[in-house]
Amino acid sequence: MARLTLIHHFCRNPDHQKPARDPMDDPSANPVTLNGKEWAFCPAGAKRDHQWDRIDGLTLDELRERLRTAHRI
Repeated sequence: MARLTLIHHFCRNPDHQKPARDPMDDPSANPVTLNGKEWAFCPAGAKRDHQWDRIDGLTLDELRERLRTAHRI
């Protein structure tokens, strides 16, 4: 049985709340990263200056759906 990967941290840095409009700006940007030993999500895919908040474990699909429908994370 496959084990789901859960994201437990969300970046609240105001400067990180919008993804880059053009993927060519930073093709290496990835919204999923590690914070310590747990998976974390930064909407901008920034490499540093995060303000992590702990969240209930969500899959990437669940987290993206909440962002898309403007649910609080």
